[in-house]
Amino acid sequence: MKKILLISLVFVLMCGIGLSSCAEPEPTAPEPAAPAPATPEPAAPEPTAPETGPKYGGVIKLGSMALSASFGVPWNLRHGDRTSSFLPLELLVRRGQEPGTYEGRLAESWELAPDKSYYTFYLRQGVKFHDGTDFNAEAVKWNFEMAKAAGRPQFANVTSIDVIDTHTVRINISQWNSEFMHNFASDTDCALIISPASYEKNGEEWANTHPVGTGPYMLKEYKQDQYIYLEKNPDYWEEGIPYIDEIQILVVPDMVTFMAALKAGDLDGMWIIDFLTASQLEDDDRFNVWVSFGNLGTSLSYNMKDPASVWSDKKMREALEYAIDKEKICRALTYGYCEPTYEIIRGIHGAGDPGTVPREYDPEKAKQLMAEAGHPQVSGVNLEFSITDKNSYGDAYLAIQENFAAVGIEVELKPVEPAAFNESSFRPTEGNDLRIETVRGDPLFPFVRVMEDLSEDTIYFPGAVRPEGFEDLIDQALGTEDPEQVLDLCMQMERLAYGEIMYVSLWSRPIVTVMKSEIQDVDYSYGEVPYPYFERAWLEK
Repeated sequence: MKKILLISLVFVLMCGIGLSSCAEPEPTAPEPAAPAPATPEPAAPEPTAPETGPKYGGVIKLGSMALSASFGVPWNLRHGDRTSSFLPLELLVRRGQEPGTYEGRLAESWELAPDKSYYTFYLRQGVKFHDGTDFNAEAVKWNFEMAKAAGRPQFANVTSIDVIDTHTVRINISQWNSEFMHNFASDTDCALIISPASYEKNGEEWANTHPVGTGPYMLKEYKQDQYIYLEKNPDYWEEGIPYIDEIQILVVPDMVTFMAALKAGDLDGMWIIDFLTASQLEDDDRFNVWVSFGNLGTSLSYNMKDPASVWSDKKMREALEYAIDKEKICRALTYGYCEPTYEIIRGIHGAGDPGTVPREYDPEKAKQLMAEAGHPQVSGVNLEFSITDKNSYGDAYLAIQENFAAVGIEVELKPVEPAAFNESSFRPTEGNDLRIETVRGDPLFPFVRVMEDLSEDTIYFPGAVRPEGFEDLIDQALGTEDPEQVLDLCMQMERLAYGEIMYVSLWSRPIVTVMKSEIQDVDYSYGEVPYPYFERAWLEK
């Protein structure tokens, strides 16, 4: 409107000038000079909305009770090694957000042959490893052949791997099974991809602590038992991310030190904290406390294979479970974060009712079974557990020790350093010793957990004896396409396994994480897998 008025004024003035030039001017007294027009006040700037959304830059400092001494070679990864590995290393595919679905990462697409004899993966082009070498079909072939040679059970049915062209790889299989894709997705650590060139140049010992992958973060510096520094990959294949410049993982000796550092601003969070610390931070607006959906569980394992072990007797294994007051331990000693469990296939009750009868706390029943087995008293038993469990479960293990003493089982608690515990957990316990083990579970994919934890080929629970008929049910499930039939077979497996007490299931094992509220968009369980994805994380400055 101002512009239109200005043009009209100029037009009127011009017309006035034109008319006056045509007439004889008459002498007139000079008019007093008109005052100069006032300069208009500048318009106030329009209010702008505050900037929202992801921002680039910043450093995230995370505490950790321990650092793995092996987090760079996929086929050597165990248990908590994965947490550090999932930042620099990537998979071909990962689980999607819906049950039974998968998303491409280093593979853009894939297809199963009509006769189900092979899978073809079409790889993402233009991807580089952190050392500058090309990610391609040859690299995938090399990685998977190394994992197969290392004896990882996920590759048991893989007969060979063919390079079709630079970005197409074919995985030939001896027998299709319903869980094949899961073996290459999400929490299957041995399917992570590393640079063959860096491994072959520097050797496996070096590669164990130097993860050279394609991920959004790459190793900057590592000092054993002190810290891991991971810096932003400037050439990451997914344009625009990551946002954070650096992620530092620093060892803190205990929760008291962590809490002091967190509140002083020296640390921004911690991936796994104990239940007491979590309960103290739940109502503090400065922090976000996240609890996993509880796909993990805690169990008590033993050597069933050694006839000299008292636990080779089924009655003695039953006595162990009846002796433990799981309900009271979970209620009083884990601040309600854990729930007691009575199952072997972790999470099976989330998928349905297998029809088993829980062996709930009954110390008199435990004593009776021990007497019938001819072992009313047992002494000299070590209970091994990872020292990283001490903060969350130390009091719970003391309670187990007291429960056992009440029925005549004398147990010494034996905390073990993480690296040594990881190694020992893949060997049967000695004699009458017991071990606290983590079990994985997934009500959406119960058969996956059977294959990973309980089959004859697994590396887990080496002292367990598989019940008669258990492997036959596994074979049937492997060849079954109908998910309802697979679930029914899993229910049958659970009845066999729980009946034989392959191990004593104790309670759910939630992962509890705390982060400062300024840290945005960390995905703690993408596809319901409890490992952190930081590629889209950013800091609210």
